[in-house]
Amino acid sequence: MKHQNDDRTQQRLQILGEDEIEAMYGRPLFNHEDRVRYFSLSALEKAALKQFHTFQSRIFYIVQLGYFKARQQFFTFSLQEVLADASYVQQTYFPDFSLTDFGIAKGTRGKQQRVILDLFGYRFCTRAERELLVKRAEQAAKISSKPIYILRDLLQCLAERRVVAPSY
Repeated sequence: MKHQNDDRTQQRLQILGEDEIEAMYGRPLFNHEDRVRYFSLSALEKAALKQFHTFQSRIFYIVQLGYFKARQQFFTFSLQEVLADASYVQQTYFPDFSLTDFGIAKGTRGKQQRVILDLFGYRFCTRAERELLVKRAEQAAKISSKPIYILRDLLQCLAERRVVAPSY
């Protein structure tokens, strides 16, 4: 069974190298200036924050929001993976709260993602968008058969339509 999976993986077209995949789809790694920029909240973002009742969910929301601002993607992460970012958010917005736990319910995380999508006018990639992408890829292939050209065209299409790109 493992051999069959390896064969299927080997048959996939390798468009991007690991570094390029990480640059496009990896969780952003922020320095202090990035944290100041991406974790600052507009009036609308602050108003949306009030929907979340615990400090953990509010911090998670701000971190998730900052990552979305940077990459227009959502990420799965633990507190340990984003400790520097979460600590910055906690110290900036909730200095009297001690952040020891970062766990929020899956439903809360989904609600946060929907709020963030609404704030920026984005939506998740649906079956209809995937079908559109197939047609768009066929059209792009008529112009250039280079896989990177087709990928960039599809990503541009998603950005123009304000659709979160599916995972790589």
